[in-house]
Amino acid sequence: MKKFIAIAGNMGVGKSALTALLSERLGWEPFYEAVDDNPYLADFYKDMKKWSFHSQMFFLARKLRYYRTILDRSGKVLGETIETTRVEKKALIPLEELGLSMRVENLLKKANMATVANVLIALEKGELLSIKRFGPKSLEEVSTALRARDFMPSSVIQDRTIYEDAEIFAENLYRQGYMSERDYRTYREVYEAILLILPPPDLIVYLRASVPTLKSRITIRGRHFERDIDPQYLEQLNDLYEEWARDFDICPLLIIPADEMDFVKHSAHLEQIASRLAFKKFPELFKMLPHRRRGRRKIPAHQREFPGWE
Repeated sequence: MKKFIAIAGNMGVGKSALTALLSERLGWEPFYEAVDDNPYLADFYKDMKKWSFHSQMFFLARKLRYYRTILDRSGKVLGETIETTRVEKKALIPLEELGLSMRVENLLKKANMATVANVLIALEKGELLSIKRFGPKSLEEVSTALRARDFMPSSVIQDRTIYEDAEIFAENLYRQGYMSERDYRTYREVYEAILLILPPPDLIVYLRASVPTLKSRITIRGRHFERDIDPQYLEQLNDLYEEWARDFDICPLLIIPADEMDFVKHSAHLEQIASRLAFKKFPELFKMLPHRRRGRRKIPAHQREFPGWE
């Protein structure tokens, strides 16, 4: 079973950066938040009261579209897996259709795997490496062939969750008087209807950071429409993030202290996050975590885990 992780956190905290780095580190497929193509965003920052509903509805609609793709890629649907359906559809497809090397194909056939479905089931159970003379290179060849023909779902990482759209940003606009009661109720009705049909991620990683850290990283990012964001606005969002994190129980939540961890500058910080996911959150999935690229660490390898993990 593949995994679906989402990265949550305030503006500028590093969600997109962590999504990109973890997807490369773990070999997962990234899905990024639609920001620059929101046709209302620039107008929203100029006049929040006029454009708040339009902007939030765009984000909600885009999240739903992305969610559909994510579910297809990760093998989930309505809280269940579609792996059984995938296997059933591939049950009669002969092994030869994968285009494997003669050596690997013969090894699989000797292990009584004559169809794509046989291979998918064995891969899911971690049984392929138990085949005599079937090593990691053979496993990679099979996995590549399955992915190339869209036979195998992928683990995915999403940049920002659908929950934040409603529980943080829309909620803040409503509390601050930038979204009317009528617009807010309409938005919530649509959002809550969507939640009824969407399965949650397997894990949400919440990047927690102070306003000075957020402002610094927003400046470095350099989006022109974010330059004049009021620090008080970021503080209001931070308060809502803390309320949300405290009460959230739909799926597991991992809180990372982003003030102390700069995973863009320090590879060891990224390694610490990846290891936390691999060995404390999903040990059954990461039996063979991809090897880290060798190179000089920018901080000592023996550094203790930062405080603030939850």
